[in-house]
Order: sequence, then C-alpha cells, then structure tokens
Amino acid sequence: MTRRRSSAHLISIDASTEAEC
Repeated sequence: MTRRRSSAHLISIDASTEAEC
C-alpha cells in the first residue's frame, strides 16, 4: 500500500511539473 501511494504521489508531482513547464 505504501508503494502504491508513493507511486500516485510521484505521478501527481510529475503531472504538476509538466503543467508548469
């Protein structure tokens, strides 16, 4: 569960960074 949550968090951050760029 922790790994899945980490993955989701990473994806969210990645999407945010892409949107900012």
